[in-house]
Amino acid sequence: MRNTQNILLFLFIFGIILSTTTPIQAQKTDIVSGYYLSATGDSLPGQFYIGNLKDNVLKYKKVGVESWEKLSPKDIQVVRGDNDLYISTQSVVNKEDTALIFIQRILRGGYNLYEGAIENHVNVFFFNSLEKPTLIKVNPRGFEAQFQVYFGKCAEESKVKAQYSREKLLRYFHWMNACAYPGKKQVKNTKRLQPKFGLGISGGYYLQAAPKFGGADPIGLDKIAFPNPNHAYLGLSANLNLTPTFGIVAGVNYINKTLQSDSLSGSRYSAFLTTNPNTGEPFVAYITFDYRSVIAFKLQYLEVPIGFRIRLKPFVKSAPVVIGGLTFSFPLNVNLDKYWGTPYRVEYPAFVNPPPTVALGKLFVRKIGLDQPVLGLYTGVGWRWQLSKKHEAECMFHYFLSREKIRADVGPNVNNWGSRFDMVWHRFQFSANYYFQFGK
Repeated sequence: MRNTQNILLFLFIFGIILSTTTPIQAQKTDIVSGYYLSATGDSLPGQFYIGNLKDNVLKYKKVGVESWEKLSPKDIQVVRGDNDLYISTQSVVNKEDTALIFIQRILRGGYNLYEGAIENHVNVFFFNSLEKPTLIKVNPRGFEAQFQVYFGKCAEESKVKAQYSREKLLRYFHWMNACAYPGKKQVKNTKRLQPKFGLGISGGYYLQAAPKFGGADPIGLDKIAFPNPNHAYLGLSANLNLTPTFGIVAGVNYINKTLQSDSLSGSRYSAFLTTNPNTGEPFVAYITFDYRSVIAFKLQYLEVPIGFRIRLKPFVKSAPVVIGGLTFSFPLNVNLDKYWGTPYRVEYPAFVNPPPTVALGKLFVRKIGLDQPVLGLYTGVGWRWQLSKKHEAECMFHYFLSREKIRADVGPNVNNWGSRFDMVWHRFQFSANYYFQFGK
């Protein structure tokens, strides 16, 4: 059990590391709805993936089409979209050649700042103003003198020093806008990571394998052949999509782990001394009776799974997903009844009159408790569909593993008080989930 838990815990941690390091580019990118004006003058709506702009590649997906196509700077005039997206093209001199590149507006105001990239992802910056819309390239070696001439008095009074980097230039141009255009709204288009929150419902069916018992088991549960309890379930779920690839998931499920065993346990023999009425001599009579053992072990929980989800193909409407994490289970009801030796057939000699009393009894469980919350692990695979911008559906197959520590005070038939034993559960679950996504 401990080895299995260690393996699943390793997979959980490894999944988080994999999802936060491998898709580094996905964490810094976004999918934006909008339109672009083609080189031939056509206006084409759709979605844009802007994560490859530094390679001067823009991915575009037409409305109603699943696949993405690549656009180069020569294919477009301008792109406009949600979140104040604005992308155009610009010719730049790179060494001895002239190249056409994408540039994205990263600050809109009285003064606008644009960012692009040339060979080896080297950043280049341009700016313009409301009065002078012609783009001016920021001189990487002489930008201080360039700004002094262009901004004049505001540059002299600036408390922000200009440096040739994205964040420093954003701060500098923000100051210039506040100086030259006081009160005018500025929009910084630098937000790439846009978490989206969703709420949903989940339901399904699970197979709860009979548990394995360990530790000091005074009740003898490990000797009982429990059937595998199967149940339908209903719960609530939530997700936080941090990137198109990686998200956090949580939920609340009602889980019933009731075990019921009613088995014919065999035969027992008893002997007692009586008198043979025909001869008057002492006689040892034997009674044969078959008995059954009835066990009812009831566990109902509120289970709270918390974990991660990785979407393997983030830019299509339907894609496989991998999930994993921890579960915290809070018991609503813990109860145990065990009837042993309940006779269902008794045979004794015909001359025995009156027949003897068969006293077998019940194992009394004075008190039973559970160390809580119960910690478990889970993992799963499935498929996710984006039904619309705000509606998503998902089908999942999960495997759950948990270990419960039971405290039992048993009596009066068994002289064993304050005993503890363990139960290891394996659960296989199929679920269907629906999510409503908030935000844009």
